[in-house]
Amino acid sequence: MLTLYMIHNCDTCRKARKALDDKALMYKTHDLRKDGLSAALLEHILNRVPLVEVINKRSKT
Repeated sequence: MLTLYMIHNCDTCRKARKALDDKALMYKTHDLRKDGLSAALLEHILNRVPLVEVINKRSKT
């Protein structure tokens, strides 16, 4: 199952959720502020996605 790592009040995250919902795709969410981010999870993500794609410098959230 797809996991959407997000911040609840992030506009880009809301758009991503809407896109997944519109396509009726199954996913679970992981709210980074509420659920946190362990070192192991961060390493797992960074092994799959370049750092420049992980960090959104444009957002104030």
